[in-house]
Amino acid sequence: MGAPGLGLGGTVRFFHPDLGLVGKRLDVGLVATSRSVLQASGQLRTPGPRFARLAAGAGRRPYDVYGPLGGRRTRRLATVEASAAPGIRVGQSALWLGPQLRLDWEGPWLRPAPLVHGHGARGGWTWEGTRSGRGAWLGVEAEGALADYAHLDVVVDGRRYGPAPGGAWALRAVAAVAPLPGTPVYRLPSAGGGELLRSPAAGRFRSPALAVTVLEWRLREARALGGVLFAEGAWVHARSRQPRTADRSNASSS
Repeated sequence: MGAPGLGLGGTVRFFHPDLGLVGKRLDVGLVATSRSVLQASGQLRTPGPRFARLAAGAGRRPYDVYGPLGGRRTRRLATVEASAAPGIRVGQSALWLGPQLRLDWEGPWLRPAPLVHGHGARGGWTWEGTRSGRGAWLGVEAEGALADYAHLDVVVDGRRYGPAPGGAWALRAVAAVAPLPGTPVYRLPSAGGGELLRSPAAGRFRSPALAVTVLEWRLREARALGGVLFAEGAWVHARSRQPRTADRSNASSS
């Protein structure tokens, strides 16, 4: 919508027993854009009240660092990560926690700068409820690192949806904090150019604390054509590492 670079992205989910994944869920994603973003990821979740989440990913992406007067410097970051977390389900809720391995480096794939170790732990809790075409989902996810830097990141994500004239409405609100001072700039919560706050450039705002919300009116598809009208806004903590300049945009609609 507003992110720099054009490209394609998709997710493939396999449920078919011929793949030997009876009852399991496999998500595979691949994203590439003209701005040199390349990301591959996969996650496997097992069924039952006691389950496991296995995830792995690798990618390379640019990230922008903005100066106090609005100047911009672009860096390129490569990341390889993997996690394994056992969990339990109780009713409509799920809880999981496990170790996470992560390596970051800047520069080309074949000539990397010194590796930065971000190993630690990752966990979360989710709840989901549906009733008569209406639904709600709430999730809390946290990760911590105690390797080359101390890092704690907590994200709270809430969603609601229901029927509306001509389609459905959906509301989503996300708040994220990373309070430790040693957190690298590229690991701070960011907003812009994604599913939330789509108008500014990708990662336009980075801060130890921020909150984003979006309200959508999803128009019912007619054959293969559909549409979405949305309004969104964000709050960014005053200690933002990406100062707000003349290109800021707190709300948009499309």
